[in-house]
Amino acid sequence: MIKCGEDFPNSPTKLEDVGAHVRHVLYDGDGDVEEDLIQRVFKFCPNLEDFALWHSPFHPDWLPLVSQLQGLRLLSANLSVLVPVVYQNPIFHNLTHLDVVESSGIRWIDCWKQMTRHLSSLTHLSINEDVEVEVLRELLAQCLRLHLLLVLNSATIEEEDPEGIAGSYLDVDDTRLVLIEGYHLPHATQDWENCAYGRYDLWDFGASCRDARNGAYP
Repeated sequence: MIKCGEDFPNSPTKLEDVGAHVRHVLYDGDGDVEEDLIQRVFKFCPNLEDFALWHSPFHPDWLPLVSQLQGLRLLSANLSVLVPVVYQNPIFHNLTHLDVVESSGIRWIDCWKQMTRHLSSLTHLSINEDVEVEVLRELLAQCLRLHLLLVLNSATIEEEDPEGIAGSYLDVDDTRLVLIEGYHLPHATQDWENCAYGRYDLWDFGASCRDARNGAYP
């Protein structure tokens, strides 16, 4: 596992030496991402299974390198600059877990209906912002293997939901949809580490909520 920020390029750790053994990478540096560093990660970590990039958008120019990562199954990223045609890349066909940190500027109702056609292996999806109920219904209906759909909100419904969007999620009659309030970045960092080490994480918590609603939780 590698957790890197702005100081990583000066680290004594050399990707060329350890990259083949790396399965999990989190880039949590503030500000603009070091594109050379990201490209080196993709180049020298061919067995990468889990990649997280939170503070900068996932750039389409990286896709040729990313598409070579045959084992990549978990992606946590800001997808705000990706256009619908990008989702035809094989990387999205193989993902089982997708955590959408941000998608500002994207019209969900247009983009995600097209994206669902290419998420053929997806079992777990997390969205870190409010989206239209129609989009959630589409995701649940079209992602046939989807076991869990998390919608994360840093505020509570009572604090910030002037349009009543989050409250309307209660009308979706599907136990796979789980709304989690009061979720912040420090929680995300610890949770990513829990997932990397195989400990109880947010995916497990969401599954517990789903199972409880199905009457299957002890």
